[in-house]
Formats: sequence, structure tokens, C-alpha cells
Amino acid sequence: MQKFFGFWLGLMMLIYTVFTPIYLFSNSSTDEVEEITFEKLLVSLSYRGISQSELDKKVNILETLNIEADEGIVDALEDIDGVNNISVKIIGSRNIKVDSRDLVDRSLDNIRLSFTYKENKVYNLDFIVIDKSYFLPGFSEMLWLKSVNDSILGDYNNTMKWQLFENIFKEEGFL
Repeated sequence: MQKFFGFWLGLMMLIYTVFTPIYLFSNSSTDEVEEITFEKLLVSLSYRGISQSELDKKVNILETLNIEADEGIVDALEDIDGVNNISVKIIGSRNIKVDSRDLVDRSLDNIRLSFTYKENKVYNLDFIVIDKSYFLPGFSEMLWLKSVNDSILGDYNNTMKWQLFENIFKEEGFL
């Protein structure tokens, strides 16, 4: 029994020694937005829950259209000629209990991804993200896309959002 306890204690110390530094420098809310893929946006933009099989079908369709569903949005924007001034920042935050079983509050952040296209059109994409928690560890995750707008057309409806994201994530992306 003493050997088992010693082994268990040693294993736990090793796990916490490795896990703690990784967790402290792991994704924050802004990192989560920078790494959003088209696949995650599909789930966020769907009107109802989407099953894994439906998601796989849509991803396969997107790949036939030369849309890279697993590339991060900031990486996709950087590949588009004419896009500059890409910034991701927190524009609002509040603390909430995400789940009724939660013991502590977590930060619910409004993150804005903004960029300029050809020096005259400014896009703003607002995401709602739950930041990582330190007690009962949980990583950051995007909940939904709050709004999309640009400096010329104003607010986007759902069809315009789909078109924008399809254009961003194409292999030869354009806007």
C-alpha cells in the first residue's frame, strides 16, 4: 500500500509539474479567436445544433470548393492580398457562472477581430468567448459570433456572413 501511495503521489507531482506551466501559458480568449477555424464557425453559425456527421459532410463540401476548413482565421486573413492592420482585442468583459454547477465565475469576453481591406474597407467581427478558468481548469472556448460589419455595408445578415467566411478561407482568399 505504501508503494502504491508513493507511486500515485509521484505521478500526480509529475503531472502537475508538466500541466501547470502549459496551462498558465495556454490559450487566452484572444488566442481562441485567432485560432478559430471555419469548422468552428460552421457550428457557431448554424441555426440549430449540428451533428458530427452533418459537420463532416459540410467540411467535405467546403474542401471541394477549395476552402480550408482547418486553417485559423488570422492565418487565412494574412494570406489574402490587400488585408492589413489585423488586430484581436478584448472590447468588453464580465464575470458569469457558465454552468449552474460551477463554483466560481468565469470571464465572458467580447473579442473584436478587425482588419482593413485595401486601405478603405474596415471589417469588425465580434465574438463571445469564455476565458479559461484557473479553478477547476477549463480552456477558452468560443460560444458564438455576435456580429459582423464593415465600414461600407454596415451590419451583415447570415447570408453575408457565410459569403465573407467562405471568401476568407478559400485557398486563394479574397474579399
